Amino acid sequence: MTTPLTQRSARRMLRRSRSVWAAAAVLVAAVATGFVVFETVRFALGLPAWVAGPRTIIDTVSGGTPVGVAIGAVALVFGVVCLWGAVSPGRAGRRLSGDERAPLVVDDAVLAGSLSRSAARTAGVAPDQVRTHVARRRADIEVTPSSGFPVAADEVARAGSAGIASLELTPRVRTRARVTGQGALS
Repeated sequence: MTTPLTQRSARRMLRRSRSVWAAAAVLVAAVATGFVVFETVRFALGLPAWVAGPRTIIDTVSGGTPVGVAIGAVALVFGVVCLWGAVSPGRAGRRLSGDERAPLVVDDAVLAGSLSRSAARTAGVAPDQVRTHVARRRADIEVTPSSGFPVAADEVARAGSAGIASLELTPRVRTRARVTGQGALS
């Protein structure tokens, strides 16, 4: 990934979208604006207020009443949460593989499935006897051996590490294997 274009596209694929936060803020603003416009039109036509008239809304929000303070507090918390979601660095469960031609992004679920298959093959157990969890910098492989057939955790960890090393992932992932104390009937 030598060009700025490929670096930028890889970064976009690795980060989560902020569109949910933007959509939530726009939706709340549209509903609030629509409500105020609706009540103002009813007031202009001489109809009674549906919930509260424009003068009541202004007095409640700016008057310092408990209801106005509660509305202000909810708006403040919502604004802070939306701002935090918009500016905080988002990370999706994906990793970048070391391919020079194009950015190759590997999803953590795909990586976990691959590690589980490799561990099951190495341990000589059925695939449903292996569980793998991939965190930010660590992959935990848990193998439940078949009753009466021992499994070497270090061999499973070595096989997982070899598979991950061949992908040249960024950020690097450490593999840890654990064999459960109870066996499974197969």
